[in-house]
Amino acid sequence: MNIKKTWTDLDAVNVIASYMRNFEFFQINAIMILSNIANERDLESLTEIGSTIEIFTEMTIECINEPDRFVKQEFYNLEEIIKYDIRNIEDGENNCLMSLTGLLLVLYKISLSEKRKLEIYEKSNFKDSLFELIKTGNEAEKQHALQLLISLCFDKNILFKVKKENELINFIKNLLSSKTIECIQLEKACNNFLWILNQEEKVIN
Repeated sequence: MNIKKTWTDLDAVNVIASYMRNFEFFQINAIMILSNIANERDLESLTEIGSTIEIFTEMTIECINEPDRFVKQEFYNLEEIIKYDIRNIEDGENNCLMSLTGLLLVLYKISLSEKRKLEIYEKSNFKDSLFELIKTGNEAEKQHALQLLISLCFDKNILFKVKKENELINFIKNLLSSKTIECIQLEKACNNFLWILNQEEKVIN
């Protein structure tokens, strides 16, 4: 069964976007649902996505720098499960607890739209917080941050800028060469990041 086609047939994106406009308490949940079911055309055309980026970049920055608590989460690592203490932030207005990895995942899915990459990257203080997380986060946080950055780098303008971030690049090279990475997905993300840095801007986009 093609799940996305089913959502399309039900006009789910427009229904949820309408709820989002009319019921503010539903906003965070609606954003998370939309990021999973919206296609690239939806992500480019829905006016709500602009406010979504604003909300989720701000929450991500706050969660990185001033988390309300740490919650243990399980992550699959080949045949084993690894547990990490993940930063979380409390959203009092919507009475919910948001994990940093969840926030990054929503932004990652929105970043698959070519139009939205630069919007995310250029939000005030966002890239600096993202880079800091890559350096200081645990392996699961590093992985999710790197995967988002890799997606953003498929915009040639962002790639050009990231290529100048020597401190970040050297950190990732040293991390990879240290052979201390436990999470296989983080190791893969490091390799993918270094791969995209070697691509010419003209072949991206």
